[in-house]
Amino acid sequence: MPRLSAILVVRNEAGQLDDCLAGVVGLADEIILVDDESNDDTRDVARRFTDRVLTRKLDRFGAQRQFALDHATGDWVLSIDADERITPALRAEIVRVLDDPSASDGYEIRRVVFFLGRRLRHGGLGDEHVLRLFRRARARFSDNAVHEHVMVDGRTAKLQGALEHHTHRSLRRYVKKVNLYTDLAAGERFDRGGRFHWWMHLRPVWKFFSRFVLRGGFLDGHAGFIYAGLTAYATWLRALKMWEMGRTGTSLAGIKSGASRAPDNMTNVS
Repeated sequence: MPRLSAILVVRNEAGQLDDCLAGVVGLADEIILVDDESNDDTRDVARRFTDRVLTRKLDRFGAQRQFALDHATGDWVLSIDADERITPALRAEIVRVLDDPSASDGYEIRRVVFFLGRRLRHGGLGDEHVLRLFRRARARFSDNAVHEHVMVDGRTAKLQGALEHHTHRSLRRYVKKVNLYTDLAAGERFDRGGRFHWWMHLRPVWKFFSRFVLRGGFLDGHAGFIYAGLTAYATWLRALKMWEMGRTGTSLAGIKSGASRAPDNMTNVS
């Protein structure tokens, strides 16, 4: 039985998948990649590293990652995105966890964010931890449409090594994919009984002020300003789509059956 399985969900990631998987080879005993019907060379790139390349049309991110997890066979699982890179320090820590019989059941990993090629250290992004390493038998993904997370039945701890997240390498990529994520997020909230209220127009203002001023995003300069502005925009767009759903009665099921697709990488928009 493989000791460590690496799982990824992707769409149209041929441009950066090579760098991601190169850092996983030699660490993971198997790599399971679930592709959302890419129309570039993603699957060809993936097959240079693994023969476990599966295809599944995206409906919910939680279900997509659970599908990948269901096909893993290792004792441990590392969940990673195509725009993330494993640093040498993190790699060494993961190896130590795998060799430790008294290890916890899940581990949060410190993630450092690069936006438009610059490291963001403030605005709530300086010391973010995400649960990505876990015992397969003790874990399951939540069924959220977006912002899915791993649920671990057991003890969790934190690793110190960093996972580099090279998010939104261009504004064009951000604008392309934010439409899908806000579709899914708004649809999920609407289906669960959430409705638009006028005060939601104020949320983007608070989102920007909180990230850029209160949490020190201004210390990241121009990149920090742009990042805070784009996350505020995503918040407003999600609210406006809830307003539109209230007028049309559109549900998440209706959105998923439409033409909206993820044109770029499969990581979530903040």
